[in-house]
Amino acid sequence: MLFKYNTFLTSAGLRGAQLVLTIITLGLAAANVSYVAYDRANFSVAVTVISLIYLVLVSVPMTLAFIPHIVLIIGESIMWVFWLALFACNADVFGAASCSVHYYYYYTSDGYENFCRTGKALIAMGVINWLLFTASLVLMILYTIIPMSSTLTSMSKGDMVLGGIFHHQIDGTVTKESDVDIEKHEDGSDVLPEPTVTEPITDEPVVSGPVATEPTLDPATGTVETTEPVTKP
Repeated sequence: MLFKYNTFLTSAGLRGAQLVLTIITLGLAAANVSYVAYDRANFSVAVTVISLIYLVLVSVPMTLAFIPHIVLIIGESIMWVFWLALFACNADVFGAASCSVHYYYYYTSDGYENFCRTGKALIAMGVINWLLFTASLVLMILYTIIPMSSTLTSMSKGDMVLGGIFHHQIDGTVTKESDVDIEKHEDGSDVLPEPTVTEPITDEPVVSGPVATEPTLDPATGTVETTEPVTKP
C-alpha cells in the first residue's frame, strides 16, 4: 500500500515539475524569438510545444489508457533526447557569451543584454528539465519495463499510473480474478479457510434404544450369565 502511494506521488511530482519547467522554457524561447528568430530559438520553441503535448497526453487518464506501452517508452526517450539537444544548442550559443557586450553576431541593440540573459536562462531550464526526464526514463525502465517485460507486449496498453511512468501491477493495484475472494491478515498474508470436520461414514446401521446381548456360560460355575442391555443414544 505504501509503494502504491509512492508511485503516484513520484509520478505526479516529476510530471508536475516537468510541466512547469516546460512552460517557463517556452516563455523564454518565445522571448528570444521575438528578439531574433534564429534557428536555435525556433528549435527551443518546437521542443517545448511537443513536450507540452506529450505531458498533457500522459497526465489525462482518458488519453493515457489508449496509449500503447511501446509508445510511452519511445515518447519518453524522444523527450530525453530533445531536452538534451535544447540544453546543448543554447549552451553552444550563450554558454561563453558575455551579456555586458552590446554586440553579438548579427544582433546589435541595447536589448542584447536581455536577449543574452534569456539565452542563459534557457540553458539552466534545459539542463534541469533534461535531468527530470532522465529520472522519469530511468524509473520507467527499472520499475515498469524490466519487471513487466515477461507479461507486457509491445502493443499492450492501459493499467498505467497517472503520468505514464509506473504500471499498476508494480504498486499492487491490479487484482487477479483468483484473488478476489481471498482475505488478508493485517501483515498481508492470506487467511486460510478453517478446516471442515465431518463425521466418518460407516456401513453399520445406527441403532437407538436398548441393545440386547447374548448370554454367556461361566465354565467355573456352570451358570449362564447375562449383561445389562446397553442403550445407545
